[in-house]
Amino acid sequence: MKAEAGLTGDQSQQLEGIFQANLPKMRAEKEELDRQEKALSTLMTEATADEAGIAQAMIGMLHAIPKTPLHARLAAEGRIDDAGLLRYGTNLVPARMSRAALRDGYVRLMDEIYQPDAYFARLATGLGTGQTPFAPARARYWQRHPLARVTGQARNLVRAAVLYQRLMRHVDDPGLRRRYRAEVSRQWRRFRDPGLVFGYLVRCAMHYHHFTLAGSMARRQSTVVNSF
Repeated sequence: MKAEAGLTGDQSQQLEGIFQANLPKMRAEKEELDRQEKALSTLMTEATADEAGIAQAMIGMLHAIPKTPLHARLAAEGRIDDAGLLRYGTNLVPARMSRAALRDGYVRLMDEIYQPDAYFARLATGLGTGQTPFAPARARYWQRHPLARVTGQARNLVRAAVLYQRLMRHVDDPGLRRRYRAEVSRQWRRFRDPGLVFGYLVRCAMHYHHFTLAGSMARRQSTVVNSF
């Protein structure tokens, strides 16, 4: 090994001494980066759930698109790797963390925010207290056109019934089916609005998509799907 590297015994010992002297500092820096990564992931989760109230957030890792200034700059720095796109979900090579750490943090965040409790808490925040009617412009129109309201709500009731049956038929997880039934029943008892219930069922279907996708990524059953 020494001969291949072109080092004498003394040079090799000097390099080993430098490495050992700096090893505690490198370990401390790695631990600090790990701590910052976990803190950032927690902060993003809490901000999404508690403050914004956005049920379906567009979350993704930065991806450098070819022929853009970002791609040109990162390519010049040697921080573009298209070969690892399927494995890591992005062609970007981070500067201060590993690609695996970036990928795992993204997958962990997606898995956390689409857990049923977190998702439906955000959805409840987004819907508010009901003081503002669902689809306000349509509600104002229906006030002036009662017949249109009856026709529209009858259509919404049929749509809601069809979508509910499809969810109960296609969602494999019995616990998730019970959660959807409980959430939809709560909305119906609270608002008695077929249009709102239909919109809520659409959001249940969207949750099932995101929950299934995030879970499969977390269990390494699928490649990383990145929104960029």
